[in-house]
Amino acid sequence: MFRSVSVYLLRQYFIHLESGSSDFHLAKVRAYYSEIEKVNGGILERIRGASELDADRNAIVILNCLAQFLYLELDDNLQSLRHLFDTSASS
Repeated sequence: MFRSVSVYLLRQYFIHLESGSSDFHLAKVRAYYSEIEKVNGGILERIRGASELDADRNAIVILNCLAQFLYLELDDNLQSLRHLFDTSASS
């Protein structure tokens, strides 16, 4: 989650430098992760037809759970990451 949001915001910074527009409010992240969920679902369907091993399926299910977790964290304004940037803590 940390890496995904960080990379997205860094990309928005460079877009802002080039065009003046940006999405620092993470509005497009939901759309990206919605597409990722669709891809994961498609991969899962293909694996179901090609493999009878649960490990293969479970790997895609876990990957999709991580995408859904970020989606939920966006609803909560990434509060689980806030402590990493707590400015009130002394160094």
